[in-house]
Amino acid sequence: MIDFGLWIGYLLAMAGAAGMLVFSIRNIIGNPKNAKYTLMGVGAIVVLFLLSWVVSSSELTPRMVNLQASESMSKMIGAGFIMLYLMGVITVAAIFYVEIKKLFSRK
Repeated sequence: MIDFGLWIGYLLAMAGAAGMLVFSIRNIIGNPKNAKYTLMGVGAIVVLFLLSWVVSSSELTPRMVNLQASESMSKMIGAGFIMLYLMGVITVAAIFYVEIKKLFSRK
């Protein structure tokens, strides 16, 4: 029964992702002016990930060796963590920027 529920969950997740892609592409084609900003955001995230990947280490710890992880897997995990930290810092900085800007623009 659990296996069946997992497969239903996988199918629903894939259907949601497919729907998101279809409606995003439809919106980009229908309104190309706003698509520029969307594509700039996606490009910024890709650049941020590439920077994270370049900085990350491919060193294998003893625990990773026990789990039979490869060096490329270690590098991707490290890049994911660095990306998480960078996105968190950028998000908090953006929140502070917006709130401080609102504080001074009320006058």
